[in-house]
Amino acid sequence: WLAGLLGLAALGIVGGMLLKPTDEMLPDVLFYLFAGVAVVAAVLMITHRNPAYSALWFAVVTLAVCGLFLLQSAPFLASATVIVYAGAIIVTFLFVLMLAQQAGATNADQNSRQPVIAVGTGFVLLGALLFVLLPSKEQPGMAAMHSGFVSLAPEAPRIESPPSTKPQSTSTTTTATFGTMRGLGRSLFGDYLFAVELAGTLLLIASIGAIVIAPKRSSGKL
Repeated sequence: WLAGLLGLAALGIVGGMLLKPTDEMLPDVLFYLFAGVAVVAAVLMITHRNPAYSALWFAVVTLAVCGLFLLQSAPFLASATVIVYAGAIIVTFLFVLMLAQQAGATNADQNSRQPVIAVGTGFVLLGALLFVLLPSKEQPGMAAMHSGFVSLAPEAPRIESPPSTKPQSTSTTTTATFGTMRGLGRSLFGDYLFAVELAGTLLLIASIGAIVIAPKRSSGKL
């Protein structure tokens, strides 16, 4: 694993030095990077024998997909996916798996299995954190990161419509709210209101059906 990671890092450095990607190539590079990480992590999630590690690989898949959402100008969808899946469902999976194991206590937390990879990952995360927090020469602080995401994000699709007497503020507002929580809420409860209500009704029926189908407990029995 360590040799493979070092080999991939070396290939990435050599490829970056030879290709010298510009700002126009950066979205494509990030897309293939996130997509490749998602595919590899998904394969490892399916093929790994330990269910706890499979849940962790599922978290990696979720984070990679959230990176693709950011490239498509959907920050709210990316943050909601991280909160719901990586922050709630995966943690629940891990708790259930750890509580369901009957093998007893293990020494997994007593010895470091891969210290070099752990140290390298820590330095990468520290570098990413410093890149976000430290001010830049051109644009200080979070403004630089925000401008970077905006430049990587594709432009909102524009649909040509016949001229009308309505003011031009409507199209400007639509473009400004594209990919935001306000735009998503207006789209869900405006254009797709029937689909949202239908999904809520199906979930309610499924909950009632689960309560009815569940076996009833008789007196003196669990």
